[in-house]
Amino acid sequence: MEVALLDRSSDTKTLRDVIADSVEDAENLLKTFNALLSIAQVESRAKDDFTHTSLSGICEDLAELYDVLSEDGEHTFAASIEPDLNIMGNRQLIAQAITNLLDNAVKYTPSGGNIRLSAEKRGDNILINVADNGKGIPPDKRDDVLKRFVRLDSARSTPGNGLGLSLVSAIVALHNGSLTLHDNKPGLRIQITLPTETAYLRRQHESRY
Repeated sequence: MEVALLDRSSDTKTLRDVIADSVEDAENLLKTFNALLSIAQVESRAKDDFTHTSLSGICEDLAELYDVLSEDGEHTFAASIEPDLNIMGNRQLIAQAITNLLDNAVKYTPSGGNIRLSAEKRGDNILINVADNGKGIPPDKRDDVLKRFVRLDSARSTPGNGLGLSLVSAIVALHNGSLTLHDNKPGLRIQITLPTETAYLRRQHESRY
């Protein structure tokens, strides 16, 4: 940028392009910093603010939002959410984690593709799945995309800093859960597994004795 500004032969359009690129770079750097800060805050966070949280309610709210967003016809959205799914946790963080997965599905699923959100109870756990029929991720790359700053070559043309799934993973880990990636044949299915409220409280009680 500095060279272009000092070069008197640079025309107005060139200067505008250089400035625009510099502003975009600065904005991307700020987004990356904020994402790293969010991850650090989650990883260092205590569980003192965990409360009774309706996971069904969170998923239903998000399903309603993304159903409206899908009305432009670019994607088809569907949801299947069991009632009375409850966890101990931070509502805002869990909502952010699921939103990140849905945003990724929208971002990487081609026009005309299908996106599905589901939530169900299985034993002592609640399974939240976000599935799409996009390009998916090869099995040998699935562990890599959970690492910070890792983006697949096929995603290079899509804006991002490679921190989205790292933040989701940190939030899920804080809630004693797990994050796994699966083949949706075709596409990708990402599953969040969280302990039910009853299971979480029981384990907390057992750990004290």
